[in-house]
Amino acid sequence: MQINPINHNSYQVNNTYNKKKISFKSYETEVFKNNKFVYSTYTELFRHDLVASDIERIINKYKNATKINIINHACSAGYESYSLLMSFMKYLGKDFEKFMPIIARDIDKDAIEYAKQGQLKLNHYEYQDACFYKSFKNNFKIEMLNPNISRFNSDIENYYQASLQTDLNKYIDFGVSNIFDDKELISKDNTILICRNFWPFLGDEKISELAFFLANNMKSSSLIMIGDFDYGHGINNLLKSYGFREYDLSDYIYEAPGKSNEVKFINFIHKMQPDLNLIS
Repeated sequence: MQINPINHNSYQVNNTYNKKKISFKSYETEVFKNNKFVYSTYTELFRHDLVASDIERIINKYKNATKINIINHACSAGYESYSLLMSFMKYLGKDFEKFMPIIARDIDKDAIEYAKQGQLKLNHYEYQDACFYKSFKNNFKIEMLNPNISRFNSDIENYYQASLQTDLNKYIDFGVSNIFDDKELISKDNTILICRNFWPFLGDEKISELAFFLANNMKSSSLIMIGDFDYGHGINNLLKSYGFREYDLSDYIYEAPGKSNEVKFINFIHKMQPDLNLIS
């Protein structure tokens, strides 16, 4: 889930959560509260900061484990969860099931309901990337949505509809929850917590609270994966301050400290523009 800056053409309504559906790029809605932008649920399939080398790093770490727990928080409409699933299927073959099911969670009920439908609107570049995965072609029916629009404009308009035709989604457990409410899940051994591209818009206080919460509850056998949006705003350095260790030279994957009794709360100030720091 990528949380984006304000689109100034969007409407705002007072004193309640309101949404506007955005017609470009895969899946996106913008959420407002009290005339303030809260978050966007923008997501896409096989985005560039979820790369094969990181999947291979994870597979290598847990090659001798019999069961691994994957939690995909801020999963939005499920594009990232399906990307993870198809990546594990590609690189592990039949052995992918020891990583299943993917526990996919988001605070946005509408996004989760959409994810459960198995309907993925894709631009041309997403579709091209997905076609490298046998599981995509074997499980989804592809329909061209806008045959009269040049595929070179498909980053503006959704170009394809991929409709799930099988029970592939049995490997993903979609549900609504807040990450702070999932202590029981997060504190299990051999857990991969994927919480990417939403940290900066939590605001400084909540960012610090989340890092503190994870450092206190994740086991040393577990990993956390962030995204380039997070990395660009210094979340990697915050995690390191809490004892998380960069795993296998990856900018996005960190081993949990597993030393909760030594963790002290750190006040984090991130590198965002002041007018985008909207959530207190």
